[in-house]
Amino acid sequence: IVQRTDLKIIFTTAYDKYALRAFDYWAVGYVLKPYSPDAIRRAVERVLNQDLPKTELTKISGFMETLMNRPKEIISLSTHDGIERINKINILRVEADRAYCKIYLVDGNNIIVSKSLSAVESIIDCSKFFRPHLSHLVNLNHVKRYHKNDGGSIELSDGSKTPVSRRNKKAVLDLIG
Repeated sequence: IVQRTDLKIIFTTAYDKYALRAFDYWAVGYVLKPYSPDAIRRAVERVLNQDLPKTELTKISGFMETLMNRPKEIISLSTHDGIERINKINILRVEADRAYCKIYLVDGNNIIVSKSLSAVESIIDCSKFFRPHLSHLVNLNHVKRYHKNDGGSIELSDGSKTPVSRRNKKAVLDLIG
């Protein structure tokens, strides 16, 4: 038998089918993956708005402020061989291939992860990355030039080219122009 507790529980999962069961355990929040900082902030604010002792509120508020304001430059990605920790500034581009993504790094190496491009995009800070095409994500710091030929493409600092969809052409030109 599950008894109510003073703990505040926020469930995080990739499966929405478990949401109703989470509330059987007095969950105060339910966040679906891939989650955004805003989703986490809203769930924690829900906890903060409940009746908690002042000292606990102060601790949680301070922790959340530190967590939300801290830039996370190193990300961890699961691969076939284990877990790779990479600095986001070393990512040139990401290319999707069905349920997998190939992450190209500045040192010439690449990493294959079993995540969708949307999942990888949610891990990476999107203010420094742009999706010029449905299956490509590029690091804006490594964009070298835009080519008009063949429908449009972006050349990166390593010489590789990424296609630009017709729908995203104007956005690309605005970003690099």
